[in-house]
Amino acid sequence: SSGINAEWPLRPGESVTKHIKHDILKERLDYETLERVKLISNSKQFNTKYVRTRTKLFYKQQKYNLLREENEGYNKLITELANPTIEPETMIDHLLKLIGRFDLDPNRVLDLVLETWQNYLDKSPFFLKLVTLFPKQDDTLCNMLGFNFAFYAGDAEGTPSSLFKIAALLIRKDIIDLHELYSHLGPSYDAMKAEYNKRLSDARE
Repeated sequence: SSGINAEWPLRPGESVTKHIKHDILKERLDYETLERVKLISNSKQFNTKYVRTRTKLFYKQQKYNLLREENEGYNKLITELANPTIEPETMIDHLLKLIGRFDLDPNRVLDLVLETWQNYLDKSPFFLKLVTLFPKQDDTLCNMLGFNFAFYAGDAEGTPSSLFKIAALLIRKDIIDLHELYSHLGPSYDAMKAEYNKRLSDARE
């Protein structure tokens, strides 16, 4: 049994949290409802933390496995990307053929495109065109960029400036949306506000 009895109505003013396990409610209910029944304090902040944690864990695992499953295919892919002198249309044709021939994960290929771009910022017009030609669904590019930011979030050396420059270019060209990318970034608005208030308080003392 899931712990939820549909035939057991609640008395007026009675909280559902008294009769159903909190873990089940968190699994079944949306964030706004969880906030209303006081299982979480802030639905937007909770969602931001959830997205950041999920993508960071996913990205690190994908990063670890990236070149271990199909070495030949990814080696050929890296060789192609390391020579951004051909037309973007020709490059995407080569990449799609490698994806099909070696059964490569398109998202991982896109990640390698972004990573290569960081080393060839002077070729940004080429990569801007290439990512628009890349077959993707919905906000895949934005999510992949967010995974990169999440990956570097705990890095002692910090996030590479090249990643910020790429994000700025993609936003400027309306290829990705800043608001969609924001959920992957940190610190959160509440954390920044708290830090601002702390510094302001320290300065007044």
